[in-house]
Amino acid sequence: MTRVELRLFGELRCYVKGLKLGEGYLLDVEGNCTIDDLMRNLEIPSEIVKIILVNGRSCDVCYKLKDNDRLALFPPIAGG
Repeated sequence: MTRVELRLFGELRCYVKGLKLGEGYLLDVEGNCTIDDLMRNLEIPSEIVKIILVNGRSCDVCYKLKDNDRLALFPPIAGG
């Protein structure tokens, strides 16, 4: 098993029940689990995830999660 910390931002927080603003969510995933696998397991639609960071670096959904990775998922961000 691989333990990762997941942080969801904006409306993505609704995909993990009870997740509060700024909280991380620790979870165990199978070995060789990709970000895409994790999003499918949590039923997070890939089309609403626009920024993916692992340990502070940009990644794509094919990245295989490693023990103690910190994964952050962001929806589209607007501003002005």
